Amino acid sequence: MAQRIDQLRVTGVDTAESLILFNLGLGDLVMGDRGFGKAKQLIETRKTGAHLAVRISPQHLKLWTRQSEAFDLVGALRTERDQTRLSFALEICDEKSNERIPVWVHAHHLNERQINRARRRIKRKASRNSRKTREQTLFLSEWVLVLTTIPPEELSADVILELYLVRWQIELVIKRYKSLLDGADLRAKRGSPLAKVYLLGKLIFAVMVERQAIKRLGNEWTQMISSRKGTWWRVWKLIAVEMKEAVLNTAVWSDWEWKAVLRALSERKRKRELQVIPTEVARWLKTTPLLSSLQPS
Repeated sequence: MAQRIDQLRVTGVDTAESLILFNLGLGDLVMGDRGFGKAKQLIETRKTGAHLAVRISPQHLKLWTRQSEAFDLVGALRTERDQTRLSFALEICDEKSNERIPVWVHAHHLNERQINRARRRIKRKASRNSRKTREQTLFLSEWVLVLTTIPPEELSADVILELYLVRWQIELVIKRYKSLLDGADLRAKRGSPLAKVYLLGKLIFAVMVERQAIKRLGNEWTQMISSRKGTWWRVWKLIAVEMKEAVLNTAVWSDWEWKAVLRALSERKRKRELQVIPTEVARWLKTTPLLSSLQPS
């Protein structure tokens, strides 16, 4: 909730992104996009005690009823197409180990403007790859599908879907690393050991910039549970410049200079509604974990 990096992993191109690469446990709530919606890694993550809120695609994740029968999510959505919100109590299964966990899938039907925008994006991507767009893909673009392991009596469907929208803040952190700190700019050839050295060095520097920003400004600039004082973009850039000057033994900014800069960078009037973590989620995190949902189904 403080918008800070908790863990970093550097891997080769042959290692796919996965939740099981990280150390997770009781008290963690993990969010991810559709790339993380795979049965095996979801089950392995849940076994650590962490809860999940992950966007899924029924084309890549098989769903089952609580009676262990195959569930046709697309068919269910077609039947209830006029509904804005739908929820389904289901299971996912690792077919190799036959391990199962109970999950809930919450579906939010987009409005006409959002649907048209999603379909244009899908058609552009298909055109670039010289592929024909499937009718089912266009239909699923009407819905946001979020799978969670948190029972609705603890966090409702509305709260889970509201929470998932905050996932965009994770993308913004990655964008800051790449754009402000040149995180993807490596003076090394593909596959070279030097590439790993550069990446690790840049990530260590990025974490140092982040920690220095938090140390200097506190939670008022980062908290995700209420209005914040400002955003990190310019602050990170300024601290990066300051740290480089310190490393190179050049001038360091005075406290007075920083106070003047921060007054100029304070949050302006927003055009879009500020994304914050729902109050119910913050309250829920303080009272969990509840071990009852960890029992085998």
